[in-house]
Amino acid sequence: MYATLVLFIAITVITSWVLISAIRGFRTGNIFRKNHPALLRWLALCSFFYFTILNNREVFRQLATKEIYGNLSPIELFGSVQIGAEVLTAPLLLLIFAELMKVAAQINEDEAMTI
Repeated sequence: MYATLVLFIAITVITSWVLISAIRGFRTGNIFRKNHPALLRWLALCSFFYFTILNNREVFRQLATKEIYGNLSPIELFGSVQIGAEVLTAPLLLLIFAELMKVAAQINEDEAMTI
């Protein structure tokens, strides 16, 4: 499935971008940047879709097979898309972390302006 590969690559790129940016910030003392919360929100969205597709791949595979054979196919669709706690845990933690990073970036910016 190409969607999972694309989402995995997007997750990898965004995560590495945030980590490299934070590592570069160690030199300047500006670890918390303004773009980190937005990147973490995109990471949460990508991880939600990735885990949803990964946990429900059989349903999506059946839908793709049904689509290939058309409406007259003898293939019946069994199953439904399920969103469990494991699908929601990582994105929610990332969203909470993004809000913490937003507050930290604001505090860092205010501190830099007062000095």
